[in-house]
Amino acid sequence: REGAIRLSYELTAAGLNIAEMHGDLTQGRRTQILRDFAKAKTQILVATDIAARGIDIEGITHVYNYDVPHDVDYYIHRIGRTGRAGNSGIAVTFATPADESWLRRIERAIQATLTKYTKDGQIKTKGNASTAPKRKKATSKPKITSSYQSTKAKAHKARGHKGSNTRQRRTSTSQTGRRGNRR
Repeated sequence: REGAIRLSYELTAAGLNIAEMHGDLTQGRRTQILRDFAKAKTQILVATDIAARGIDIEGITHVYNYDVPHDVDYYIHRIGRTGRAGNSGIAVTFATPADESWLRRIERAIQATLTKYTKDGQIKTKGNASTAPKRKKATSKPKITSSYQSTKAKAHKARGHKGSNTRQRRTSTSQTGRRGNRR
């Protein structure tokens, strides 16, 4: 949340028309922000992972990951905001050398090589400067089995949850004393 607020401040200071969305906002405020973004009243939406889950707006052409997600499902979910319904889109992830292992995990999971760039915008190469990185052309979206489940389904909440019968358990155990004798 703090990162989203800081980035929003910096983008606003640069004169950009942005909106910021994170989990600390009320549902009504988040709905209003999404409505304004869908109507292009704001051109840039800065959102945390939690807030971004409900974003389903046509016409999003670019997604910028200000940090590298440490969960492949989050990466897939983030970039899935763009290029919907057969449209094309661009996803850019800002990374540091410390993020290299996370990027490799993402590449293995999506079975594609991400194009990496240097600070000055040149394609990053390994070893010989004349050798470009090997790329796998994406002909369609990768089929990835995700562990992410929508909270709308609520099916995942019913599995193994024993919280609903706590009163019954307390009643049955409270009728015996500490030593197992009935009171």
